[in-house]
Amino acid sequence: MNALADPARPRRRGAPRSLVGAGLTAVCCLMTVLLIMRGSGIRPFGVRSNIIGDDGAQYLEFYAVFRDILTGSHLSSPQFSWALGAGVPFLPTYATYLGGPFTFLVALFPANRVSTAITVIVVAKLVVASAVMYALLRTLGPRRHPLLAGLLGISYATCTWVFDIGWFNQQWLDGLIAFPALALVALRCRGPKHHLWPGVLVVALFWWSNFYSAYMASVGAVIVLVAVEAASSTGLRRSAARIGRFALTGVLGVALTAPTLIPTLTGLRNGSPTPGTDLAAVRWSGILVRLLPMTEGVVLAPALFCSSAALLLVLGIPAALHLSVRTRAVLVVVAVAVLASLKAPTLLLAWNAFQVPHGMPFRCGFVISGLIIVAAHTAWPPRRTHPRAVRGATGLRRALTASRDWPGPLAWGCAAVLFALLSRIVEGPGEEFLFVDPRAAQPGWAALGIGLVASLVVTAATARGGRSWRRVMSVVLVLATLGGTGLTLRENLANSLFVNVKLRIWASELFPRASQDAARLRAAEAATRKAGWPLHRVNVDLVSEDPIWSRYNSSGRYSFPGINYYSTTIEASTARPLVNLGYSDRNGGRTLYRPHDEVLSSLLAAYDPHSRFDPLPMVRTVPTIKPQAGLSTDMATRETLLGAHLYSSPRLYRVTGRRERPIASPLVVPAGTNQDVRISCPAGQYVVSHQYFNGMMMLRNRDGGSVQVAESHEIPKKRVVGPHFLIKYSDGTPTTVEFKANGAVPPQLRTIEPDGLACLDLRPLERQIAVSEAPSSLRITPSRIEARFSQPRSGRLVVATPAADGWRCRVDGRSAPIEPLAGMLAVKTSGAREFSCGYKPPGLSLGISVAALAGLVIVIMATTPWRRGFGQGERS
Repeated sequence: MNALADPARPRRRGAPRSLVGAGLTAVCCLMTVLLIMRGSGIRPFGVRSNIIGDDGAQYLEFYAVFRDILTGSHLSSPQFSWALGAGVPFLPTYATYLGGPFTFLVALFPANRVSTAITVIVVAKLVVASAVMYALLRTLGPRRHPLLAGLLGISYATCTWVFDIGWFNQQWLDGLIAFPALALVALRCRGPKHHLWPGVLVVALFWWSNFYSAYMASVGAVIVLVAVEAASSTGLRRSAARIGRFALTGVLGVALTAPTLIPTLTGLRNGSPTPGTDLAAVRWSGILVRLLPMTEGVVLAPALFCSSAALLLVLGIPAALHLSVRTRAVLVVVAVAVLASLKAPTLLLAWNAFQVPHGMPFRCGFVISGLIIVAAHTAWPPRRTHPRAVRGATGLRRALTASRDWPGPLAWGCAAVLFALLSRIVEGPGEEFLFVDPRAAQPGWAALGIGLVASLVVTAATARGGRSWRRVMSVVLVLATLGGTGLTLRENLANSLFVNVKLRIWASELFPRASQDAARLRAAEAATRKAGWPLHRVNVDLVSEDPIWSRYNSSGRYSFPGINYYSTTIEASTARPLVNLGYSDRNGGRTLYRPHDEVLSSLLAAYDPHSRFDPLPMVRTVPTIKPQAGLSTDMATRETLLGAHLYSSPRLYRVTGRRERPIASPLVVPAGTNQDVRISCPAGQYVVSHQYFNGMMMLRNRDGGSVQVAESHEIPKKRVVGPHFLIKYSDGTPTTVEFKANGAVPPQLRTIEPDGLACLDLRPLERQIAVSEAPSSLRITPSRIEARFSQPRSGRLVVATPAADGWRCRVDGRSAPIEPLAGMLAVKTSGAREFSCGYKPPGLSLGISVAALAGLVIVIMATTPWRRGFGQGERS
């Protein structure tokens, strides 16, 4: 056989057999995944959580929001959600985290069982991925044994990438299915008699499911198609036509997803600027060692292991004599190029859709794992080697070529040499979070021994002939097959256990409990009723026992209108106003979290059971003022949004013994020491903290003692002071605050700023709360606000939500221009009695138009006679 894909078409009965084989592969994959979960101790089979990292910080909460949408939420729609971040556009979040058909399964589970739904969805995606990979392999090589395709399909669905990355980023698992599915579409494009529209729908399905991983899978499908053409095509023009047919299929399929894709890309383009991961070149040792089992290093090196047997088959390709020299050359060039792309920052950027990723840069590992599986399947000889592969070969060479569905000794010998070189780097490059088990090469050596012994027996039987040798060969091949299958299962179990243990060294776990979640859901519902939504939203901490990173989106998880948010898709028009109001500015605004801030809660119309103030109304008229000079951005923005003066920033003094010196520039506190700072606020005002400080803030008493007064819970596992904590009610005398710096932290984290303390007068806030009049009628639904007033309203009418791109407002039925106040949604009115605003994602109308045009083109191509006859003279 001289091509990457078998030239012979399977018989008609091959299709039903392939369906049966895919079904059996799916069942075996399900059993394997359940065994892996049991062996790794993952819930419900053990104590390890199935929710870690971003799974607990984003996916769990977003799945809960999506469940609310499916079951009739009053807070969220696919376009907009009031459950997160004081109101945020939701379509980019949907397209990034929730697309595709699998997520609809969450509607089958109760609200307190969303984590269980996620596990079911993950397992379902892995099972489907194994079946689709089986179909791809059988399409590429129908004359290879179906058992081989099944084993490789299961190895693909349980590769290291799945447990390193995919399990805890569920939407990327759609890419695991998309790679073999899109490769099938690409191979189908080699036959011009086939309509394009089925392939177009497949492309659209996966770009709807997750455009990011679908892009990577599309690159992988192109690599497969180009490799097949390079190995088997007889003409450049014919190959170009086939590749062009697949490109047209891809463009039309992507165009069908424009209603979600264009608004999402628009939102990401206008996203909050966030520093990306450093794409510095990775050492070759860090890449190659991850081809072996029992290695883990999700941030530092790509996850590439599928199975040792697959790796050995790929390493033996240069000496796989049943393949033509041309085919072997193509496979070697593709392998080297793909591995080199992981070392070159520019090519790695191309893998990531030309966007510097936030976090792990090696997300394309599933594509490379799939390419390894495809190459391994190609390296295995067909059940009856094509005569041209051994033409002119006699005696020992004919035996060495491999003619009985087993690779020849030369291939195993080549694999042994290359594997010996690879196993020399088992110790790993020594990075802090790259873990390599010293036994990582042992399964490979065991598989090599099994394969080589069986190959020698096959060689001897082929050379000598005779019934007795054939019987011995059959027994040996059966034992080798059983041994190889058992070894693959065992190493998959060991590999998954190793990865799950090491992954949790740097990634925290979340342990959702159904009974606890049910109680929290009831508490959230009660708080929402008490707040009087939609007149006020809610700022309650229902998850104080959980890790800090799981609290950012807790309002989405428990379905109440909250003010915190964490997402990759957050737009600058949402993040910037909240950061200017004093939200923590971490991750470039991707994490918007302010758990304890009484002034901010009131300004954002959020009911806080621990606050001494009532919230202001969601819709209110705000007087126009000019903030006091010299205030920082957050204090000035708060005054603007309130319409009254709150803050002053008097000079701070550094106290050393009996000496006082003004702090005119940032003051670095030596690690592990303390520094007294004095401030004088007028009587009746509060002394407040106004910066982050890595350490503690203590209030000095007149008797010389001190008491801790301010500590932030926004940064996990760190003793950190946060801004806007009320330290002391001033009696008009100077207040001394002690800053105690933690040890072993950078100087910028233990620096006292000239405005590190400030004065806060709460009386203007109390007056505004007393005089602010709520609308006589207020209705807020997903994507729409409607307010009516008993008395005409004039002035600046403000809604306590960021003025995200896409809002359109009307006053008394007439369109009114949006003029944001402190970044919040606002319009100017004169004698207004009715006010309404509607939200529509930017780019949605364009996306619908593009999809409609693409659909029209597809219909024309599917029904026009000239299209059906196009290229019929070309053989596939």
